Amino acid sequence: MSARWFAALSLTALLHLSPAAFAEEPVSVSVGEVTAPLLDTANTIKSTLTEELAKLKVPSGKRYIVSASLVKLETKNSGSDSTTSAIVSLAIRDAKDGAIRGVINGTGYMKSKSNDPTAAKVVVQTAVRGATKNITTVLAH
Repeated sequence: MSARWFAALSLTALLHLSPAAFAEEPVSVSVGEVTAPLLDTANTIKSTLTEELAKLKVPSGKRYIVSASLVKLETKNSGSDSTTSAIVSLAIRDAKDGAIRGVINGTGYMKSKSNDPTAAKVVVQTAVRGATKNITTVLAH
């Protein structure tokens, strides 16, 4: 059997596979509701949570939904400096029956110059990342 004939046969076989053969395995941990008073903050939480959940390893066949809520986002000014802090709460639910598997919080904290336009985003991202580090521990119980 020539290499050319084998390549043609392989290509033909690929073309006859159903689209389901190329479907990705369902995401085992997905983002649910995201609650925050400002759309920009909600989008920051959602995008950071999506990135972090993609890194998680969970038991095969299990599916979970993680919902997030901004509990606190606060900036305190002192002269030309400010301190920004955030708390994000995550609720982990079983996708099959909706049972809550756990609730965890993450915090972010940053000192910067007053009116730093990036401070709020950075502390919210930090809070989400901190909380997601504990998801596998919650799912292990």
